[in-house]
Amino acid sequence: MAETPTYSPYFGPPTTASKRSALPPLVTPKRLKRSSSSSSPGTASWSTATDGDASESMDNTSTKNSPSGPPRTSSFQPIWAGSLPSFGLKFEEDSCANMKVHTLILGTHPSIASLDAAQYFGHNMNAFWWIAGDCLGFRRASGISSKGKPYKFTCNLRYGDKDIIPYDRQVCVLASHGFALWDIVESCERRGSLDANIKNERPNAIREFCASHPTVRRIVLANGGTGCEMFRRHFDTWWRSGELMPEENQQSVQAFRKYAKVTENFKEGQIRCVSAISVSPAAAKYTYCEKRAFW
Repeated sequence: MAETPTYSPYFGPPTTASKRSALPPLVTPKRLKRSSSSSSPGTASWSTATDGDASESMDNTSTKNSPSGPPRTSSFQPIWAGSLPSFGLKFEEDSCANMKVHTLILGTHPSIASLDAAQYFGHNMNAFWWIAGDCLGFRRASGISSKGKPYKFTCNLRYGDKDIIPYDRQVCVLASHGFALWDIVESCERRGSLDANIKNERPNAIREFCASHPTVRRIVLANGGTGCEMFRRHFDTWWRSGELMPEENQQSVQAFRKYAKVTENFKEGQIRCVSAISVSPAAAKYTYCEKRAFW
């Protein structure tokens, strides 16, 4: 079994976690794009997949409205250090641009707010970028609601307004530390933004992505139980191959325990899969501090 890198769960860089990481200088970027059928760097080989097998081509139109059903939407292109030039981003330091992926963080499928903003985890109350900033040395935004009042959790943030950086630069900071972002579901029909309402979904080619990035040693399911259920359903063959194994925390072990017997207790496992406390604002039973402590 391959040795797991010593990065702290799940945002911690290999240096001391309490130290603020230097922010890589950037040129002005373009905005991120949703997946499309046109050839673009970083996505041409990974449009969709079925149960972790060979990719299949399809028309990945960002939003398709059915007259008799919910709209069909598509996810964004995957993000990692090597993909950033396709978005018009450029690191001045080659060490950042050449950073290998150690952790792939998977949302389920972009919410309405994310699609409208063309951003991963784009809802203002989604904890992901707030937590990433607290761990990697920046602040997502001011945290002021539409009513002119600060969100309650902002009193627990580690960085102030002077540390706010644009979304595109937040992406670069994350990627420069060896993280990649994508979604489990490439396209689906859904009314609203709840994962439970996803229908007729097609998965992204996550197994192929990891095969192309053999340094990946951890997959984090950012939306907890619902994401894990969908990941199991679409990548059952991958699990049965023995390449995957659950992280050692209780949620992950329970989420993927059905594969313990067929893989002889994951003895050949190489990539750890984490059932994370959900960063979604729908996971309101957890406080911001509880979510951050887990991540």
